[in-house]
Amino acid sequence: SKTFTSSAPSKTLTQARVEAVGNQKGLYFMTKATIMLIKHDENTPLFYLSCPIEECKKKVVLDEQLNTWHCAKCLKNYTTCNARYILSMRIADNTVSEWATAFNDSGVTIMGMDANTLKQRRESQDPTLEFQFALATFVRYNFKIKAHEEMYQDEQRIKLTIQSAHPIDYVEESRLLIQKISQFSM
Repeated sequence: SKTFTSSAPSKTLTQARVEAVGNQKGLYFMTKATIMLIKHDENTPLFYLSCPIEECKKKVVLDEQLNTWHCAKCLKNYTTCNARYILSMRIADNTVSEWATAFNDSGVTIMGMDANTLKQRRESQDPTLEFQFALATFVRYNFKIKAHEEMYQDEQRIKLTIQSAHPIDYVEESRLLIQKISQFSM
């Protein structure tokens, strides 16, 4: 199995929150964190409906007169659309827990299925879907996250967006720790 590497610096969620304040471009960082909760009640959107053109991915709107999906970016109507994840979750590291948003690629990794499958299961009120959320909870990942400031209800806040989620390879992590420890031996 391959080790996930990134050029983004490793930080705790607390460090990232502090360092993101005033950072115009946003702060990209790596952290090991555990998913504590994925919001999934019936009022919580888990996905959005997007343009079926893979390069586009923009939200589509149902044109009820034509019974098609309209993409404002492509300026076309389509008979189908794709569901893409937009998961709101609570993640925690050894310093704090924070709300974060995971989009499609990370959502597929976390949920173990694509958003179209989740949409079908949710619409058919599949009773095993709750079990799928339970399986996705209390799992640790190497996350690449973007922390950036935004205004929300006249209040400046830090928003965390998961850029990627990679399962932790504990054997490789142990090797890396042993290498680091051996650098300190006398």
